[in-house]
Amino acid sequence: MPSLPLRNRLRRLLPVMVFLPALAVAGNPSAPSSHAIAMFDETVAAGLPRAVALPTSAKQARGSASESELLIESPLDIELHFPGDVPATMYTATWQGEPAVVTRSDGHLDITVLTPDGVAITGYSDDAEEPHHASPDTMSRETDPPASHDVATTSRGTRASRPVDRMTFDANAYSWTRPKIVFWMFQHDDTLDIRLPHIHAGYVAWWLADMMKIVPTRQLAVIYSENVEGVTDMAYGHPSSLEDWSRAIKSYALQENLPWLPGKMDFKFMLLTKNLPVPNATGVAWHGGDQAMGSLNGRYTIVAHEYGHSLGTMHDDAEIFWNRGWPCESNMIAVTTPLRANCYRYTAKNERNIRVFLAREWSSTLSPNIPDIPKNIADEPSIWPPGVIRDIPSIVID
Repeated sequence: MPSLPLRNRLRRLLPVMVFLPALAVAGNPSAPSSHAIAMFDETVAAGLPRAVALPTSAKQARGSASESELLIESPLDIELHFPGDVPATMYTATWQGEPAVVTRSDGHLDITVLTPDGVAITGYSDDAEEPHHASPDTMSRETDPPASHDVATTSRGTRASRPVDRMTFDANAYSWTRPKIVFWMFQHDDTLDIRLPHIHAGYVAWWLADMMKIVPTRQLAVIYSENVEGVTDMAYGHPSSLEDWSRAIKSYALQENLPWLPGKMDFKFMLLTKNLPVPNATGVAWHGGDQAMGSLNGRYTIVAHEYGHSLGTMHDDAEIFWNRGWPCESNMIAVTTPLRANCYRYTAKNERNIRVFLAREWSSTLSPNIPDIPKNIADEPSIWPPGVIRDIPSIVID
């Protein structure tokens, strides 16, 4: 699907959130997965909260014991866009008696449940007859060949061109009820064998639902992008990868004329990679900055961890909890071990760190033209014009 002009995409982000209607179902309506998606859409259209019985396998009769109840509770006030400006909606739910987050996107329905052993996803796709029950790293795109693990030699020949829109945005043209944070995630070319809805269901959906509880005064928006030349094809895996990523995304932001709206709209950028972004680390970020990188070979908390750094959380404020009689690590634990589970939450101290950071983010007036990344790349132009900006962040390698 070709991308719409960027101004059209961002204009959708700037006004107050409007919940998107259920998406039309494509494909064969008699296929079990497509039928499940259609039942979900009909249930949502009838009004929430409401329960629906969904098949858990393709070989079952209607009303059989292999159906499970999904209680769809309420929509989440999160604006979500997949590549090509494809909108999606998220819901809180209960699935097989466990708290869940549901993501309904074009041709996909994914149910995310947190378990002591990891993230469990039950998904339905228009292009697959069987419901799938797996982790996102095992869900390859059936029609695409696996991407090369050699980042430096990723082919440029298959990348689709995309229009560049240089329209200047007028902040006075929009009304605001809450400041908005846009979490913009770019899928590196070497991860294109993993379906993006499954990446979202495994690494992001549960985190967004938690973030809504932590910062209810902020409007959350998420954009996913792929196949962006000069951005998603960059080489990484060396000590200065974060600096290179920061340069690439700063150039992209300048090229696309992203709006600078202090106190109203803020962008946080992440590059999702297959391999380690820097040597011996699954993630890297500027503490209090706008750029981060995370490997999909890391834990399911990698997105929460690296974006946590960009929002002011601290390793020192992480904790080990007990969950169902087993130790679990909060999102910001510095050194992880497979002997402990994930808690899939921040500590109370780090939740407060996020709120304090956001409250003070635009409150300090500094000298103009200080970049949002350290001085070793200060020769690069800043994303934002002079004015009220943040302190220079420091690098955090995980």
